[in-house]
Amino acid sequence: MTIFNGFLVLLTFFLAIFGWKQANATQLAAEAAKNANDIARESFQLTKRPYLYVSDVSQLVPGKGTERPYVTYTVTNHGGTPAVINAVKVGFCVSDILDPKIDVDFHRGDTHPLEDSPIIPANKQRTNIMESLPIRVETEIFADLSGRKTLAFPVLKNNEELLFSITIYYSGPFSSGHESSFCWSWYVNSESFIPFGGEPYNYVK
Repeated sequence: MTIFNGFLVLLTFFLAIFGWKQANATQLAAEAAKNANDIARESFQLTKRPYLYVSDVSQLVPGKGTERPYVTYTVTNHGGTPAVINAVKVGFCVSDILDPKIDVDFHRGDTHPLEDSPIIPANKQRTNIMESLPIRVETEIFADLSGRKTLAFPVLKNNEELLFSITIYYSGPFSSGHESSFCWSWYVNSESFIPFGGEPYNYVK
């Protein structure tokens, strides 16, 4: 009887160990499955989301008649899903060269072309979007270096620079809260706008 009781004790002990290991293995498998699902979800969100980039900022083109000088630019969706534009903050500002600050407003009242037609399909672009120079920025009209066309040149003090900045707020079918921002500075030697600043002024998130 004593031997039988001892056998039962040992059997109970081994069953308890086996049950604990099985429960632990089940928990580890559940955690692994959850981690795999999280990774798959994050990967899906990264690949199946819109990515907007702004490029091809033109030189300052003189307006016709009383029109203000302007630039044109292109917005491209390099993502795998359509982008839905929620808001656009774009414009020009004159800033101190040693302490640059971006000071442009959201479009209010007048509708921005991107807001007027807010969906950009995947791998598609909008070209020749126009942005006019504000009245507060004085300009002069000169021939370009080739002498074949005229360009508008901003009148700036020695410590000033003209910045053009755009920030686009948008979402996708499976994601939201995206933001793309880019900035350029007018460079007299090239008579054009060149990329300005680093990550604080240029980012996609």
